[in-house]
Amino acid sequence: MVLHKPQGTKGDLGLKVIGGRRTETGRLGAFVTRVKRGSVADVVGRLRTDDEVLEWNGRPLQNATHQQVYDIISSSKNDAQVELIVSRNATIPGGDDFLNVQSIPSVSSQITSGMNDLVLGVDALALQQQLAAQQQQQQLAHM
Repeated sequence: MVLHKPQGTKGDLGLKVIGGRRTETGRLGAFVTRVKRGSVADVVGRLRTDDEVLEWNGRPLQNATHQQVYDIISSSKNDAQVELIVSRNATIPGGDDFLNVQSIPSVSSQITSGMNDLVLGVDALALQQQLAAQQQQQQLAHM
């Protein structure tokens, strides 16, 4: 997903990511530890606490230490947007509704699901445009 930093907020996406945490399998991971309600991360990204950030602007965060994750995230401080690849454990309550994917079948080809994880790398603007085009096609079909 691509999160565009809002102007006038010092580039705050409204989330906190901490690296160097061990996953259930023992590898290091970077996890969302806080999401500010109403923020870009909340409203556009639909991120939640305990989501794992696999990549930040194309740089892998898996097996990265706390300091490495901090440095990668800090290096994007002045970027207008941040591209994330995020994984959510589908076994936790509500973990299978990432972006309400079940109600948007046209994006299913953009989703890779593992046994316990949902991974999504979607450009939010492109998704909005795709949904608008689908709605327009449906309206024309009912005329």
